This record gives sequence, structure tokens and C-alpha cells, in this order.
Amino acid sequence: MRKALSIVVALIGLILVLALTGVFLAQRALTAAGIGQLEWQGLRLGWSGVQVEQITGNYHAQQGTLAFQISALQLQLGGDSRFRLAAINLQTLQLDWRPQQASADDTTDGLPDPLAWQDQLALLPDQLQVESLELRVPCPTGSCTAQGEFRLNRLGEERFAAQLVLNAPEGRLKFDAQLHSDVEALDLQAQLQLSGQPAATLEGRWSQRDQLPVWAGSVQVTQWPQADWLLAYAAPWLGRQAYPFEQLPTGMRASVDWNLAPVTRPAEWVDLLDGQVQLNADIALPQSWYWPEVGELQGQMLLDVVGDNGDWGLQQGSARLVIDQPAVAALQRLPEDLRPNQLILRIDPEDNSALGRATPLSLGIELEATGRVELGLAGQLTLTSRPHWQAEWQLLTLKGAAAELDLDELQLRGLKLDWPFEGRLDAQQLTAQFGEGARLQASSIVDASTGMALQNVSLDLSGLQLQSPLDEALQISLKGPLNMTAASVNHDVLEPQGWALDGELDYSAQQIGWKGVGKTTTGLGLDVEFDWPEQQPWRANVSLQEVFLRAANPLADTFSGWPSLLSFASGRLTGQLEAVGSAGLDSVQGQFTLSGGKGIFDRSTFEGLTANINLALAADDLQLVFPDLRLEALDPGMPLGPVSFSGEYRAELANLTGGVLNVDAARMGMLGGQVRVNAARLDLSRPRQSVLVELEGVELGRLFEVYPAEGLSGRGTLDGRLPVSLEGGKLVVDDGQLQAREPGGFLRYRSEKLDDLARSNAGMRQVAAALDDFQYSVLASDVAYDQDGLLVLGLQLQGHNPSLQDGRPIHLNIRLEENVPALLASLQLSGQVSDIIQKRVQERLLQRRLAPDP
Repeated sequence: MRKALSIVVALIGLILVLALTGVFLAQRALTAAGIGQLEWQGLRLGWSGVQVEQITGNYHAQQGTLAFQISALQLQLGGDSRFRLAAINLQTLQLDWRPQQASADDTTDGLPDPLAWQDQLALLPDQLQVESLELRVPCPTGSCTAQGEFRLNRLGEERFAAQLVLNAPEGRLKFDAQLHSDVEALDLQAQLQLSGQPAATLEGRWSQRDQLPVWAGSVQVTQWPQADWLLAYAAPWLGRQAYPFEQLPTGMRASVDWNLAPVTRPAEWVDLLDGQVQLNADIALPQSWYWPEVGELQGQMLLDVVGDNGDWGLQQGSARLVIDQPAVAALQRLPEDLRPNQLILRIDPEDNSALGRATPLSLGIELEATGRVELGLAGQLTLTSRPHWQAEWQLLTLKGAAAELDLDELQLRGLKLDWPFEGRLDAQQLTAQFGEGARLQASSIVDASTGMALQNVSLDLSGLQLQSPLDEALQISLKGPLNMTAASVNHDVLEPQGWALDGELDYSAQQIGWKGVGKTTTGLGLDVEFDWPEQQPWRANVSLQEVFLRAANPLADTFSGWPSLLSFASGRLTGQLEAVGSAGLDSVQGQFTLSGGKGIFDRSTFEGLTANINLALAADDLQLVFPDLRLEALDPGMPLGPVSFSGEYRAELANLTGGVLNVDAARMGMLGGQVRVNAARLDLSRPRQSVLVELEGVELGRLFEVYPAEGLSGRGTLDGRLPVSLEGGKLVVDDGQLQAREPGGFLRYRSEKLDDLARSNAGMRQVAAALDDFQYSVLASDVAYDQDGLLVLGLQLQGHNPSLQDGRPIHLNIRLEENVPALLASLQLSGQVSDIIQKRVQERLLQRRLAPDP
């Protein structure tokens, strides 16, 4: 008995020694493998396995450190071998991965090769179960934690089934995977469920061909469930606090198949596309998928391509996308009436087309935009991949229409556009050139701010070039011809007629420039240079092309304010204007020159008109300066001239006829003398303006040559002062004075009518005898002229007739009344005047006869 007890004690001692030695050796092995700070509690050994209540430690590797904590660990032996690890069960598993910061010297051996893991699969137990899994890893937001459970079961010698469940605050992710490994390949099948709803399935197969990896697989989504909570769960892991979209594409269907066989061992994912590639994709969005920066997206895409060492063939492909309520930033910057309600995009590559190093891929593209403006873009473009990706097109056509648009104070009606253009698009820049016939048309354009209205407008963009860097959206530039025609331009200061602008546009972010010619249908031509630098006032230089007034007067046909009674028979007019402004028109400076002017104003002819006119417009104030206006001859019924004038006129645009005329000097030749007006100021806004007119050296002989009084002649020189007023646009003279210069002259009136009157009247006989040859020493007269054109002369004559009563002194007081307009009319009708003047005189006489008596 004692001997038996001694044997048992010896065996127990031996087991303890062996156990202590095993633990010591195991710990040294674990330390050598990189596991440190290993501690455990509650170790229990049994014939079927090992149980440990808690294990903590960490694993050190070149890539970093993995801290782990395990509770309720059960290791079971069995299966094919009594000492084989059959099952591992864990109550909880907490893992905390802290990677080592990578250095510049660190290199990678390329993408991981799943086939290299095949040898490790044999080491897996028949069953692995983690009832509570907690994984903490670094992520872009700091540290992220995933919680869930994991199960692994061996289904056969080389078959495994795994299940991973991740718990999110508002949902649950479940991955079921089946893995099959054989000598030639590794196959994977996986299913994803979101909160119990099927979401996607994945199939993959990894194999080798000529020692190089081959990857084939597919992803199938029959109907993506409603799982917007997944965005909030994945945000910390992906480093996105805000996604470009706010919801996942519920209802999405997708089928993607691929087969990738690279020609070299891939170092990056993109290297998988350098060899033999087969790719087939069918993605559909039957329900609206809302992107805040895109809109509500729907559609379908089909793609079937093959690749051969960088050369690509498209066996089949198409895309149909619909975007409701587009929210693209570039569109949101447009005025509200220009924003589309819906975009429809169709892309149809040519079947069996290829994309290679020297072969472009041809695509048919259609884009429709609906809304207040209907737009359609259609045509063919080609994609090339060498030397870099770019798209080119020989002809795309953009067409559009809008019944009416209201853009602030600009109203557009009947808009149509037809823009064929060619161009190129790459990663850096968009370049395009408008083709022949590229036009924008409108039935009417009304600008309420300026009061201008245009009818039947056509904007021709043929040849205009566009460049737009993609990284600088505001650096767009437009250069080339830009021409516009309008069948009718209507404005308060313009006569309705057609206009045409032909010139070159130079537009960029730094400036807007246009240089060209503006013409009217009646022949007015303007050379225009417009320039508007960034953050500076715009400036326009306008030169009037020479106007020869012999055949026509385009100014009268262009400007509504042209005096209707003024017409030219000849003359040459030139001019220049410089306009400056910021948002609107701030100021205008200019000069006009007229030479050789000849024509008619009202019932007067003129010739030899020469004038320089300086114009200045600032805000609402218009100034016209006449430094030296000259007129060789003026004939309102009697010859006058030459005429000279210098002065200026100021007025507000709202009241052009109510301004102030400042006369520096004015002179007019009349009947051998002259009429002079010295410095004066006339305020035309007042009901009455007055100025003093001086007469010097008027010859009576010249007067009687034009005065239609039979038998009246005389000689003498007259001077005078006439206070002239303007009332209601009519001339009035009050208390005017005329007198003859010393030593006087003579008057001779010999008329049969006067002789007949003298025979019947003794008093008139004396007057007739005196006027037969009256030598006067004093001739003075009061002058009055009323608004009706009646001239009243109160003549005082002192002198004698040498043949009457021995030449005794004679004093005569004579009152003469003459309607000057009627007198001038009779003079004009009796002379050789133009048909225009005769007609105007006859119309004026008829108006006087029909006018009621006051």
C-alpha cells in the first residue's frame, strides 16, 4: 500500500514537473512569436481540452501592436486526431489594433494574394465561435469600434462557412460566407443582409495562370433595402462626416461580373486592368435616389467590355439617367427661370467598338433639359486613352427653345437656339468652337431699365471659341466673331428700324471686350470698341462713319428727336463718342463735325453750314458746346448771311427743350449790314426769355431790292436796337428803335396807285408830291412785333423835296403795318424756291385762313 502510494506521489510530481516545464517552454515560444505581457486566470486542463477564464496580452509585429482580451475561452481537442484542435469558443474577444507609423523606407510586396492563405486554412479549427466581438482600430476620425459576433465552421476537408454580425445603433449587418479551397483555386460565396433584408451576394474565384493571379467574380443586388442608417454607421470608418448623398439607393438592382488576368504581379489595384479583362455590368435605379448636390437620380446603365493589354473593346453599352430637380452648383448659379426641372442623359456607345492606344471609342450622347427653357444636346464624341484620357467631338448640336423668360428687368420672348460646335475635353480644360450657323434667336427682347425693345433678334456665334479650365470654373473665356441683327430696334430716342452688329468678342474673367461695326438699315454706320476690365468701369469708343448728306440723311432716319423741318441736300458729318460707366451709363464725351451743309429748315434755305459740336453727358445733365458755328447763306424769303454763332446749351435728359442757352456771340449779315447778339443767357424753362439784338449798317437800297413794293426805292444806312423776347416759342419785339445814319438819304415812291389816290385826295396829293423825291436827314422808327407776326413801324421823317416849294422842310409821321410771315411767304412764292418750301408755305397760309379769329 505504501509502495502504491509512493508511485502515485511520484507520478503526480512528475506531471507537475512536466506541466511546469511545458508552461515555461510554451511561454518562451509565445514570446519568440511576438506575444508579450501574456496573463491568464482560471486555467483548467481536461482530457477533452483546456478552459481559461481570462487571457490578456498583446501581439507585436512590424506593422504594429494588437492588444487582446479574451474571456471564457474553451479549446476542444478531437476530430481526425485526438490531439487536433477541434473547436474554439470564446465568450468575449476584445481586439485593439495600433499600427506602427509607416516610414518612407517601407515597401510593399504588392496586393495580397488570397492563394497564399491556402496553407493556413488547414490550421483552422473545425469550429470557431465568438459570442461577443469588439474590434477597435484607428480610423480617420480617431478610433472606431465594431461590435458583433463571429462563427466559423468547417464543412469538409477544404470547405468553410463563416458568419459575421455587426451591430449598429439602428440596424444590423450580417455577412454569410462559404469558402472552398482546392489545389487550383480559392472560391468564395458571400451574402449580405441589412436588418434581416437580403442586400447583395458576392462570388469570387482566385486562381493562377503562368504563376500570375486570375480573379473572377460577380456582385448581385436584386433589390437594395431601405437602410439609410448604414450611412451614419460607416461615416467614422470612411472619414466622411457628410456624404454627397443623404440616403442610399433604395430599390437599386445591380449585376456586375468580371474576370481579371494581369500580365504582371499587381502592385496596385489598377494593375489588375493591364492584362486580360472581361467586365459586364447592369445597374438600375428604378426609384429616385436623392443627392443634395445632384438631384433626384434614376436610370440604368449597361456595360460589356473586354480588355487586352490596354486595348479595350466595347461589345455593348448604354446609359439612361434622369435627374429630377437638378441641384448641380453650376445650375443653381443660373437665374431661376433658366434652371431646368429635369435632366435626361442617354449614352450609347457603338457596339463592337474598341478603345486602345491608337483607337478611339465612339459614343452617341443625348442630353435633354426640361423647364422654362427646353434644351437638347445630341451628337457623337470619341474617347481616347493615350497619351491621357480625353473626349473629342467633331459635331455636337445644342438646341433649345423658351416661350418667355423674365430675367430681372430683361424680358425675352420666343427664344430659339441652334448651336453646332466641335471641341475637346480632358482632365484640365474644356475647349469648343461654334460651327457655321450657330445662332440664338428671339422674337422680342425688352429691357425695362433702358426702355429699349428689339424685335426678331438673331445672335450669330459662328466661329466663336470657348475655353474653360475645369479647376477654375470662373476662368471661362470666349473669343471670336459675335454678330447680331435685329429687324427693329425701338427706343424713345430712336426711329424703329433694323440694326446689325458685326465684330469680335474677347471675353474672360479679367475683361469683356467687343470691337466691330454697328449699322442701321438706313445706312448709319458706327465703329465701336467696348472694353470692361475686371473691377473697373467699362469704356466704349464710338466713331461715326462719314455721313454724306447728298443722297440721304441716316441721322434723320435713326433719331426720333431729329427736327422734322430740317433736311439736308449736301454735307459731310463725322463724330466720335467716348462713354464710361459702371453698372449703367455714367458719362459721355464726344465731338461732331459738319462741313458743307446745305438744305432747308422750315421755310428757309441755307448753305455753307460748318459746325463743331462738343457733347458732354454726366448723369442726367447734357451739355452741347458750339465753339464756332458758321453759315454762309440763309434765305427765309430774303437773303441773309453770313451767320456765326458760339455758345453752349445745357439741359436735363428728361427735359431736353427746357434747358439754358448761353450765347457768347452771334452775328448775321442782313441787307448789307449785320444783326448782332452779344453775350446772353436764355433759360428756355421759363415762359419768357429776352435778349437785345443790335442792327448795324442795314442798307435801305438792299431792302427795297427784295421788298415787293412797286415804285419804291431809296438809299440810306440804318442802325437799331431791338429788345427781342421769346414767348411760347414765338418772337416778340417791344419798344424797338431804328434810325438812319447821318447825313441821311432819299426815299422815292412813284406808283400809279399813289397817283390815283392823290387825284381824289388833296392831302395825299401833297404826300405823293413829297415822296416823289424825298431827301431825308432824319429817319427814325419805333418797332413792335407781336406773336401773330404783325410788324408795326412808327416812322418819323424829316427832310425835303428839292422840286417841291423850293425845298422847304417837310415832317412826316407814317405808321406802317406788315404781316411778316405773310410777306415772307409772298416773297418765297414769287421767287424760285423748292417744292418743299412752296408746300410748307401753302400749308402755313391755309392754316392761317382756317384759324378762328381771336
